[in-house]
Amino acid sequence: MKVRKTDMELATALYTNKAGISRLLSMSHQNACDIFGKAQEIERAELGNNYIDRTKVRVSTVLRIAGISRDELIRSIKERNEQA
Repeated sequence: MKVRKTDMELATALYTNKAGISRLLSMSHQNACDIFGKAQEIERAELGNNYIDRTKVRVSTVLRIAGISRDELIRSIKERNEQA
């Protein structure tokens, strides 16, 4: 059985996929796919031949595109968890 990571685990991970982007930023799958595509372009330009996986991108790249810091993301996840 596949274990689903918590939002905090996704935020602190180095890499994420489309579903992770959707959960982290609380957005639709289509918007997550758009951000994923932009992140892939940036990573291919930055990393060149050292690009690791075509199904995952760095969380730091996703956050840079979204315009938020990792601290802000973690703070918002904690707030969501408190409300639930």
